[in-house]
Amino acid sequence: MNALKGVATGILSFILFLTVSLFGLAYLLHSTVLNPDFVADQVDNVDVSAVIQDVIDENAGMLPDEVAFLEDHVGEIVDAQEPWLKEQLHNAIYAGYDFILSETDELEVTISLAGLKADLQDDLWTILNDQLSEVLPQLLGQELRPYLNQNWDEVYPLLEARYLPAGGIGLSKDQLLPFLDNYLRGIEGNISQEINDPQVAGFINDLLRPYYDDFYGEFAAEIPDELAFSRADLDADTYDALLTARKAIGYFQTGYWVAIVVMIVLAGAIFAINRDIRHTCRALGISLCVYGVLELAGVIVAKAMNPTKFITDMPAWLNPIIDGLYSDVMGILLTYSIIILAIGIVLLVVSFVYKPREKVEI
Repeated sequence: MNALKGVATGILSFILFLTVSLFGLAYLLHSTVLNPDFVADQVDNVDVSAVIQDVIDENAGMLPDEVAFLEDHVGEIVDAQEPWLKEQLHNAIYAGYDFILSETDELEVTISLAGLKADLQDDLWTILNDQLSEVLPQLLGQELRPYLNQNWDEVYPLLEARYLPAGGIGLSKDQLLPFLDNYLRGIEGNISQEINDPQVAGFINDLLRPYYDDFYGEFAAEIPDELAFSRADLDADTYDALLTARKAIGYFQTGYWVAIVVMIVLAGAIFAINRDIRHTCRALGISLCVYGVLELAGVIVAKAMNPTKFITDMPAWLNPIIDGLYSDVMGILLTYSIIILAIGIVLLVVSFVYKPREKVEI
């Protein structure tokens, strides 16, 4: 009878070992690929400005000459907008996972661009102001003076007397235009020094900002206030593939909880066979300790074999992303193996220190 109990206990312990092993893989997937929080955290680890700068460097000279100076300031723009960008990516990730994980039947991702357009307008204007000493001579000769002549009726009411040169104050509308044209011609050659003068800077700001706002307004009008992605944007094959993946993930999620129940049932079955806490704890403890030691050793070896050490031809910005992702995955496996090993050790200790009650004969 004891031999049969030992065989049954051994078989169930082996099945428990296999179940714990398979559950470890399921736990890893459940904690990473199928966890929107994990994916969102990986997005937070991406240095967006470094990625964009690398793309700009690979495509240097692609911007039109009029805005080529922006290549040197892309990092500043992206840094300023990175919180917004990551917030929108988070929203998209959670909305997508809500559908994939069957928490909603509606597939809809909306990204608001209104705030970005407004912020980008101010950011670009700030950069343009910093570049005025370089680009203003060209703007004065080829853009501003022709613009004043063509739009004088609209510009004149915007001019404040405190920003006008001394000789222009008090001039009539018809007198001021030729005066300003001559004045701008005169400062064209030494604008780099003149631009630092508050009077000149304010005057140029009043003249250029409406022109810039008009230009940016035409550009921004081509960009919608929000981007919306829904079922209607997918073809039938793509949507069917998403539904298939959704169904497969649903089965996986069910299997994940079933595996937990199976482990509990196996532990209960081992106890039912032995009817003894010491033997049950020892059988469970041995299985869990063996798995925990093997898994822990595997994780330690795997952590030393970081893939970034073997991939040499990799963009600089990609290295920390892969390194961080690999480290996080190994951290999850390490935590799992330590927990299993700790439970196994506790059960083994209990199996040796637990003393069953002695039967009292009456």
